[in-house]
Amino acid sequence: MISIEGLLNYVRGVILTKNKSRVVLVLVTVLVVSALAVFFLYKQREDVVTPEPLNGQYDVFFRDVVFTETVKGGSRWEVKAAVAKFLQKENVVSLEKVSAKLLMPDGGIYVLRGDEGKIFRETRDIFLKGNVLLTSDRGERITTDNVWYRVREKRILTDSPVKVDSEKVRIRGSGLIVDLARRSIVVKGNVKATVKSQ
Repeated sequence: MISIEGLLNYVRGVILTKNKSRVVLVLVTVLVVSALAVFFLYKQREDVVTPEPLNGQYDVFFRDVVFTETVKGGSRWEVKAAVAKFLQKENVVSLEKVSAKLLMPDGGIYVLRGDEGKIFRETRDIFLKGNVLLTSDRGERITTDNVWYRVREKRILTDSPVKVDSEKVRIRGSGLIVDLARRSIVVKGNVKATVKSQ
């Protein structure tokens, strides 16, 4: 004959076994759904950027990337690169085959291109080098070896030799300051200017 205490222990065991089965079933379901979600999300992102194996020097390495940011004051930039490598220790993103488009609040547009570049994450400044070309919506075309885009100053700067071509004038010299807020271009030294005939 079974005692009341034995019957109660039996019922408790059945209830606990059913609850454990339910908990295990719920956990398995959550794990399967999570795994599927991660798989499908990764599959969608794979089309946007393809992670490459790390070469030991960089923490993250991507191909065909686009960075966008709106800066205080309303200007916005969009940087595209064939390759981006992030080195966390230096807080720098190294870029290859770079194009940076700067959209100013007044409607001005500047496009910078270069073979290589860096974005300094703390200041958001951009440095480009190698076959650097700067064009503007007003038709100016500037070539040089390297430039800095200083975000806080809203200026593009270089100390290298420059060539400036516009509709009316061709200027050669060394050093350059492009003040984006004032929309002015200053060649700093050794200036040779040629007025184009109409």
